[in-house]
Amino acid sequence: STNSGGNHVNVFDLDQVIDEQIVPNKNYRKLYESWLATHLDSEGRPAIVQFNHPRSVNQDYGILNFQGDMDAVRSAAAPHVRTIEIINGPHDAQDSGNRITSIKSRAYLTYLNHGFRLAPSADQDNHFITHGTATDHRTAVLAGALTKRDLLQAIRDRRVYASQDKNLQIFFSVNGSIMGSVVELASGSPLRIEVRLRDADEPGASYRVSLRRDTVGDDLEATSELDHQDTEGDSTVVFDQFQYTGGEQYYLVQVIQTSDSDEAWTAPVWIVPPGGASGPDTHPPDEGVVRGPSSPTPRFVWSRARPVFHLANCRDARLISEANRETGNTPPAGKRLHDNCPR
Repeated sequence: STNSGGNHVNVFDLDQVIDEQIVPNKNYRKLYESWLATHLDSEGRPAIVQFNHPRSVNQDYGILNFQGDMDAVRSAAAPHVRTIEIINGPHDAQDSGNRITSIKSRAYLTYLNHGFRLAPSADQDNHFITHGTATDHRTAVLAGALTKRDLLQAIRDRRVYASQDKNLQIFFSVNGSIMGSVVELASGSPLRIEVRLRDADEPGASYRVSLRRDTVGDDLEATSELDHQDTEGDSTVVFDQFQYTGGEQYYLVQVIQTSDSDEAWTAPVWIVPPGGASGPDTHPPDEGVVRGPSSPTPRFVWSRARPVFHLANCRDARLISEANRETGNTPPAGKRLHDNCPR
């Protein structure tokens, strides 16, 4: 699709190009509900999707395919989407030292408010061989090791932040759960929100740590600062005056280096009531670290007696008798996807 006609997404770690004859241009519904369900990544897991350079919440990422129903888009995309690009470009730069000042933080916060569980990213959109040199903007990933498996798992868990500084380290947590986590707490539980900063080549830098909070489905509040602290150098700031008040709340931080106005935005930590971390009525199965019980729905259904399999939401799958019915989270070997699935 074009930037203005549905926008772009990235799909990571696939072994083939998405064929436009199978997934027509701009048909995000087909991508989310059918193609991605049967094309897993190199680990045999649902492939990770990134929303690129947001432009319009009323046009981007499949909202037009779902007749403006944002809940339907979220439900279809949530098993895959993990990041949204809030810093993009400059795509045509062939030199170094470039800087993007237009940060799409409002779009990021808007999708969070709609219930998407996303982390922010900062990419260069390189159209030339300038990877890592055109700008200091970086997507930081808190991975256990520098392997493809560890990096993809960290992105899947949303251990990610976007930064205009190439080596600013941020460790953001709520009650010990690091950015990207979904935590179950009882209403009234006290919160300890901790932000640790480190920058090896700017040990004396000054920062404003801006705390943001919002509740899914309520008015958009995270565009305004909840509280802030100023700090210098390698340091830790703590906000401990807040409590969880119910609903699906989330906290995140914006870090501003006051000397040069470099910004960074973290992934949130989500807080939900006991039993609310996942389930068919709250959020699709999610590979992030979810504290509490979950009941993931199998992704595929098939009959022992037939050569085809179905996506779990296909109407025809309901016709399979219990005696012949089998389910799983990976496509069964030797069977093909049912024509026009899901019906």
